[in-house]
Amino acid sequence: MEIQSFILLLIWSILFLYSFYVERGEIIGTAFIIFQFVFVGVGLVFWPFISKSVAESFSTYDIAAISNATFMRANLIHLTGILTAYSSYQVLKRATPFALTKNRFRYYEFPQLKVIFITALLSLFCIYFVMSKLYLLQIVLSTSDVESLISLGEARKKATNSYGINLIVYNLFPAATYACALGYLEFKNRLWRFIAIVSVVLALLSLLLMFQKRPVIIYILGMCFIFKFHQLFSMGKVSALNLYKIIYNLRFVMLFLFVLLVAFYYFYTAHRFENNVLVSIGLNAEAAFTRIFGRLSIPALMYTHYFPAVGEHYSFNNVGLFSTVGQFSLYKDVELVANHFSLVGDQGTLAASTFFDFYGGFGFSGVILGGLFVGVLLFFAYTLMCMRQSKVWLVFLASVLIINIYYLSQASLFRAMAGYGGGLYIASWFLFRFRFPLRPISRK
Repeated sequence: MEIQSFILLLIWSILFLYSFYVERGEIIGTAFIIFQFVFVGVGLVFWPFISKSVAESFSTYDIAAISNATFMRANLIHLTGILTAYSSYQVLKRATPFALTKNRFRYYEFPQLKVIFITALLSLFCIYFVMSKLYLLQIVLSTSDVESLISLGEARKKATNSYGINLIVYNLFPAATYACALGYLEFKNRLWRFIAIVSVVLALLSLLLMFQKRPVIIYILGMCFIFKFHQLFSMGKVSALNLYKIIYNLRFVMLFLFVLLVAFYYFYTAHRFENNVLVSIGLNAEAAFTRIFGRLSIPALMYTHYFPAVGEHYSFNNVGLFSTVGQFSLYKDVELVANHFSLVGDQGTLAASTFFDFYGGFGFSGVILGGLFVGVLLFFAYTLMCMRQSKVWLVFLASVLIINIYYLSQASLFRAMAGYGGGLYIASWFLFRFRFPLRPISRK
């Protein structure tokens, strides 16, 4: 098992070395490799070393049912998807004349009225949401035992029961605040400083009242990318976007976000009622660490075990839109897999990343075809960045594309683009700069 892990780690090392030395100035493929490894690959590669501790942490699941054969098969599925997607992306990129160049910016007047109008309109929805959910903060601050924590869980469900409000709070309004931040960076006057600060505070408050940890973390990180990319593009560093160096430069921001994640776990779990402060912080820090590195490897292993030995491959039957249009019953794969491994009855759902959803739907052939499609999507993202546009909207686009690529490691393709609203970030980019010509730049 240790030798197998070493071989798997060697394959990943080759991928990282290639992206670092050969593709170091390109962020799309690099972000794809980093996110897939950190959030899924780490847990899969080191499963023989962490399986016992995972079984203790997730004691309500039958982790012991995951065999060594499942461990290897899951890694094969994941690497097949990664290599297929990344290779097809590289082939498409080299077969076309599109390229990022330093002389690619066109000056366009920043659409101040459009950004202000859209932000103000979305702000009305967010203000209504904040005012209607503000009482939830009192529940959080007054929780003193496990029972009150359960009531908080019920309140959290009520806060996210509207799909439309969710999309506005999670995606559309954060995208508008990114545009406001760019307005401030471009003009540096009091008006845009005021608009940026007010919109960001409102966005953070709205996201906090959704009581979901990931959207807050992703929003703050996206804002950091807005400022960092704007700085780099203003210095003319367009074709040398070393994502590894950018992440290193944001290391203290990453540390702050980890501390913030630990704080979320502190308030949202019962550890603080059962232990002293130091022990509680330690337990929540451990939970936050496993939440970041390889948490999604557990559903990946479960999907590998479940399909097709227990359940048949479900095709597109787990997509809500197709279920509604085709008028067939929705296949709830995430619930079925979670409940199959559960030792205490129904436990809700799991989160399967893109390639394991392809596997659950169609088997290995689905992983290969899905990988090719993901490669096309990565190339589409790269092509969008090669469009002639103003510096402002290239900064916006680069930041939201990284968020979209991150979502591919967190959920199925359809959930990432629709349920998580990743597609809305791209739509926001089109909305803010739709009057500009969409013409790629040739290498020639």
